[in-house]
Amino acid sequence: MPAIFVVTPFLRRVSDGKFFRAAFPVFFRGCAALAALGALYGSYLLWRTVNREMAFNGFLALALTQLLLLALGLVAVNVLWLRAEDAEAVTQAEGILTPMVAIALRAAGEVLGAAQVIGGIAIAVLGWLGEGWAARRIFGPFWLARPTDGVLAIILGFGYGFAVLALFYFIAEQASALWAVERNTRRK
Repeated sequence: MPAIFVVTPFLRRVSDGKFFRAAFPVFFRGCAALAALGALYGSYLLWRTVNREMAFNGFLALALTQLLLLALGLVAVNVLWLRAEDAEAVTQAEGILTPMVAIALRAAGEVLGAAQVIGGIAIAVLGWLGEGWAARRIFGPFWLARPTDGVLAIILGFGYGFAVLALFYFIAEQASALWAVERNTRRK
């Protein structure tokens, strides 16, 4: 092969899937590290709002929200690390890119579903402690966070979390099924 074809070995690695087999686990672990940093940065932003005039309920609301934020970071790190191990376990016989995309879709659904559930709990806690302003600041102006809305926030959080998880798993299963059909029809 002439020396001018310097990209050819890289293209062969992409074509046979070795590039994706190496890149996806690194990507998932990088996302896990970013999730941990994001939880820490969110904690910093949360505690930046503390002032001397803050009532005990406000401080308690921030402390409980801090715990929920750290729980979300822990869930995200665990999910992404587990999915990195799943990506390393994909074999050549299973294919490469479609199983990796299915794993990525499942991971996204799991993290976003957990964020919906924990967000609903956080809104409820903030509303029950009389700190609806914090819920509006964190989750947007559309949420009034009255104390009576806490149960509704938890129910909606679980409902949205389940819907997001089911949607992402459905899309991942559809991608896997289409890939299996393509692979089985190509052989014949």
